[in-house]
Parts: sequence; structure tokens; C-alpha cells
Amino acid sequence: MDFLFKDFGLFLLSFVALLFLIVKAANMNFNFGRILIFTCSLVCVVGLLISIYTHISKKRIGATCEDGSKSSSVGQGTCSYHGGVDQWAYEYWYE
Repeated sequence: MDFLFKDFGLFLLSFVALLFLIVKAANMNFNFGRILIFTCSLVCVVGLLISIYTHISKKRIGATCEDGSKSSSVGQGTCSYHGGVDQWAYEYWYE
């Protein structure tokens, strides 16, 4: 479950940073500020897109069962004789 919090944390951080930059942009009237805001906004949007892509492109590669045993099964019935699935294992595009 930690992968979800990591991805959501990156998403949330990007979103908050983008909101902060939009508010700051409304108060800045000089060119350097506008360039800075545009650059930071672009970086935040790219970070957000990477986070979304990472979340949707993950591939399930196995599981850890409730009793601690590992399984490479990814379908229905995985860990059925071991108390069920405790945590799914995923492979991401960057691995």
C-alpha cells in the first residue's frame, strides 16, 4: 500500500505547488516573476503527469500472503489457502 501513498504524495505536492504558484502569479506584475511562475508551473505539471503515468502503468507481478508466504500468482484465488492477500507486488515503468 506504500506505493499508493508515495504516488498520491507526489500528486498532492504537485497540486499544492501549482495552486501556490497561481496565487503568486496573480500578485506579480514584472516579467521575471512571470517567467519564474511559468517555469515552476511547467515543472509541477510535468511532475503531475509522471505521477499519473506511474500510477496507471504499474503491472501486478505477485503477492505477499497473510501468513507471510510469497506468491507469483496475480489472479483470482491468489493466497486462497494462506489467509488471503496481504499486499500486492507491482513493477513500475522505471524499474
